[in-house]
This record gives sequence, structure tokens and C-alpha cells, in this order.
Amino acid sequence: MENFTMMMQNMSVKRRILLGLSTGLLVLVVGFFVRAALAPSYKLLYAGLESGSAGHVIAALDQRGVLYQIRNGSIFVDQKQRDELRMTLASIGLPKASTQGYELLDNLSGFSTTSQMFDAAYWRAKEGELARTIASSPHINSARVHISNPSTKFIGQQLKTKASVTISPTNGGISLQQAKALKYLVSSAVSGLAVSAVAVIDEDFGLIADSEAKNTTPLADEQAARIKAKVEHLLAAHLGFGNAIAEVSLETFQNTESIIEKSFDPKSRVAISVNSIETESTSKAADDQTVGVASNLPDAGGQALSGSQTATTEIRETTNYEVSETQRELTKSPHRIERMTVAVLVNRQAIAASDPEQTLDILSDIRELVESIAGFQSNRGDVITVKALDFKPRTAQVTTPNPTSMFFPEVDITSLLKVLVLAVIALILGLRVIRPIVLTTVKAADTNLISGPIVGSPQPQVSLGQMETEGREPLTALVEVGAQNQHVSGAHDTVNRLRNMIGDKQEETVEILRNWLEEGRKTP
Repeated sequence: MENFTMMMQNMSVKRRILLGLSTGLLVLVVGFFVRAALAPSYKLLYAGLESGSAGHVIAALDQRGVLYQIRNGSIFVDQKQRDELRMTLASIGLPKASTQGYELLDNLSGFSTTSQMFDAAYWRAKEGELARTIASSPHINSARVHISNPSTKFIGQQLKTKASVTISPTNGGISLQQAKALKYLVSSAVSGLAVSAVAVIDEDFGLIADSEAKNTTPLADEQAARIKAKVEHLLAAHLGFGNAIAEVSLETFQNTESIIEKSFDPKSRVAISVNSIETESTSKAADDQTVGVASNLPDAGGQALSGSQTATTEIRETTNYEVSETQRELTKSPHRIERMTVAVLVNRQAIAASDPEQTLDILSDIRELVESIAGFQSNRGDVITVKALDFKPRTAQVTTPNPTSMFFPEVDITSLLKVLVLAVIALILGLRVIRPIVLTTVKAADTNLISGPIVGSPQPQVSLGQMETEGREPLTALVEVGAQNQHVSGAHDTVNRLRNMIGDKQEETVEILRNWLEEGRKTP
């Protein structure tokens, strides 16, 4: 403590201010990081709760005096207490289920419940059970199910049952296969509900369209996946597994087309029936001369009309033939491939060809193999592209489980990093700021102990060797120097200063003691 006081007195005002600021900054930084390191690490307790359920949970936490944080509607608690709190809250029925299922039917009374009330409660329970089942999936945060089951008022009137499912996905949406599975789930749980009568609605993207009602893309995807697997399996035999990647894109025909064609062969005819008709007509008039207009004509020359005779013979024959007929009916069903595009990427290192021409030959052979296995048809505009590029090396990621036993407790990386940063900053401040100031002050104090200025005038520095040279007794000289320093400082005794000087100047002190012993021997 005395040394520190002496050091502070011998320190200039500028150095005192600098030392005080550095010490204060160090205390603030250390205090901040200590507080951050000792603060609890908050982990998620519950998320996606409704306001009522979240309020009951917060009230239970306040009652137990548990620290918690609320971020974006989620409740966070200390990591060390999270599992214990979940089990404790579950024992008292928290958080309460937002959707109720068949437990709604337990509260119904048989005496005061009408058929309409029971039907309404039954369908509410059905919707709640379906919503629970859907929300139990890790891909869905929450779900609501609505079922429309209208009652018939007239005999023979049929009203279809419909349903809708509103979901909130966890990672940006669900696939068409998952939406189809939800439709089958709801359709199977409700009697008389068709799959096509179930609508799946995403809160972010709206209605999830039915693939079967549009382009039936799953069939095209299955065909593309089958071709892709064949190509990669074939190339893996030569290039090795993972050295060839294929992608297939198919454009399918989605309409139904029917073509009927008839053709006749005139050479291949067969007579199947012959119809013949013969007609014969004969008429003859009598030879009599009658007076008439014709006889009075000038050209007639006054001749009388003579008699006429008519004979008609007709023969008609009809032959029926059976001609060879060919009828073809062509029906083009949907999902047939109209155009195919195949892209194959080959690892250049797997080819191991130093000559570029040899590389081109290998790629040409690979292209021919792909054309054969994929069913390439140039008339429909198929395109196959084969390229060789370098693949990036794959780094194997090895995951080791974190020990959670009593000997190896779970380590909080965040708290550990805070402590390390705290230690580094404290070390830097101590070595770069405080230590140079202290060392400089100590050196200045040691120098002043040996040669200190008298008040009002500067004094030359005096060492122990100079004391002996000047003819003064060493001990007397030390006492005089201590007295001068005491006069300058006015706060310390001479004995302590002599002890400090002897501790700092051990070699010279030993030399003085040796001189005393030699002088004692010389004295008779």
C-alpha cells in the first residue's frame, strides 16, 4: 500500500488521469462482459400459442418467479429450466389446447341436448380432431378444418359434403404430395366426402391447386425421374458413382385426341347379289283411212293417214359387290411425351483423358448411350446435351453427439465465447495500457530514490560508488540521501527508504559491507 501511495505521488497529473481513465474503462468492460456471461441463456419454451393460452402460461411463470422473454409471440426461458418448466406446466394442464376434439361430447347432457345441438357439437369435435392430427406434423405449425355437411330437407334431394383445410407451414409451404395426403386424410375421416371436394389452403400462398385437375405433373415427374435414374445408373458403370449427374425435362401432351380412318380396296371385290329386270312392249294399229286434218294439209298431198306399229324391249341388271374395307381408330391419350430435354454433366476428372480429341470421343459415346436409354426421337425435337466439367470435392461432415451426462454437462457456446472475449479484452487493457504506466512510474520512483532534487534547485544524481569516491561514509551517505528524499516527499521515513534502496541495490550494498569488514580487520 505504501509503495502504491508513493507511486501515485511521484506520478504526473497527466499520467494519473490516463491511469484513471484506463482503469475505469477496464472496470466497465469487465463489468459488462461479466453481466453478459452470467446472464441466463434463453431458449424457446412455447411458440404459436393463442393469446389466451399464452396468457395462462405467463401467469404461471410469474407465479413461480421464473424469468422469461417474449419475442414475436414466442415465450423464451432459461435453458437450464426449460425442460423442467415444460413438465411442470404440463402437470397443471398448460398450455391449454386451442382446438378441442371429442372431449366436447363429454359436456353434453342427454336431457337438454337436441339433435341439432348434438350434430353441431359432433362436427366441431370432428374438425378439432382432424386439426390436431394435421398440426402434429413437424411441417405444419397450425391447422384449421371446416366441414360443410348440409342436411336435406326433401326426400330425394342430395347435397354434397365439402371441406376446407387451412394450414400454416413451418418452412415456406408444403408440396403437392403433402397437400394430396391431407385431402385423403380428411376424406377418409368423413363419410361421403370425396377427395375432390376437399380444398387445401396455405396462409401464405393461397389455394394449393389439385395436380390431377391440371396437367397431372406427378406422372410427368415420375417419367422424368425414371429416365434420370436409368441414365445415371448406366453412366455409373463406367465413370463411377457420383461422377455423372443427369436432369430430364419432359413436355407432355395433356389433351385426348381420337382419329378414325377408313380405307377401301377396289380390287378386292366380291359379288354378293345380282338383280335382273327385263321389259318388252309391242303395239300395232289398224289400216283404215279416215278423214282428218292431216289429209287436208298441202304437204300431205291429200293422202290419208296410214296405220302405226311400236315394239319396246328393255333389260336391266344390277350387281351388288362387297368391297374390302379397313377402319382404323387412333386415340391419343394424355401424358404422352411431346418433347424431351436431357442434360448430362460429367466429371472431367473421371474421364482421365489428356488428349482433348479423346475427351470429345468419350462424350460422343456417352451421348449415344443416353440417346438409346432415354428413347431419343429427333422428329419430335428432343435435345440431349452432354458436357464435361470439374466437380467440386465433397467434404464429409461428421457430427458427434454432445455429451450430456453428469460428468460432461452441456456447454453453452455463447457464454463460453463471452468469457473468452472478456479475458482477451482485460488482458489487452492490462498489458497495453495499465502496465506501461505502472512500469514507467516505478522506474521514475526508483530514479528519484537514488538522486532526488532538493526543493527549489536541481541536484545531481549520486550513486553509491560516487559516495565512496567523495570520501563520505557509505552509511552516512545513504542516510543523507534518505533525509533528502524525506524532505522532498515529506511522507515517508528514512528506514523504509533505506530498506527499499538496499533491496534495489543489492550488489552495491554487498560491496559496502565487504569494505566495512576489511576496514575492521585492518584496525588494531
